[in-house]
Amino acid sequence: MLRLLLGICLLIAPVAAQAQAMSRQDMIHVQGYLSDMGYDLAVDGAYGPGTARAIREFQTEQGLPVTGEPSQTLLDLLRALHASGWYRQGTPQQAAQGPSFDCAKAGNASELAICGDGGLSFLDRELSASYSAVRNRLSSAGRTQLASDQRAWLADRNRCGSNVQCLRFAMEARIGQLR
Repeated sequence: MLRLLLGICLLIAPVAAQAQAMSRQDMIHVQGYLSDMGYDLAVDGAYGPGTARAIREFQTEQGLPVTGEPSQTLLDLLRALHASGWYRQGTPQQAAQGPSFDCAKAGNASELAICGDGGLSFLDRELSASYSAVRNRLSSAGRTQLASDQRAWLADRNRCGSNVQCLRFAMEARIGQLR
């Protein structure tokens, strides 16, 4: 019996270690990309059975080794597929959504880049949700200050122009500030 338990622990430990090695932000991205692509899971930054199931389903459907483990390699693959507009077979195409704003009204190079990149669109939706959550908890004076801070951040973000890496860094940093 002890040998069986030890064997189970040895099988489970690498999965848990890999999940712990990922930052919460990276886990949110793995979950967000999978969710956008049509997989059913919570986007909460916590590795659990739903995330493991969705990863296994994705790996199976892609012909990859099935581990159910999150990893940087998986995140990079999901980011690339998401940016290309890939979605799960049998899932309505709208699963891979655009940003939080109307791309027809994009007024600068940064907004156009966000509209043209699925990963940036995902981050924009995440940023918008974080901003709304913070805004809803603030007093009137706090909301005024938050709006002022957001305008200043947008001006800084727009200095990135169409540089995707710069935009990604700026958006991830702002999401971190809002959380």
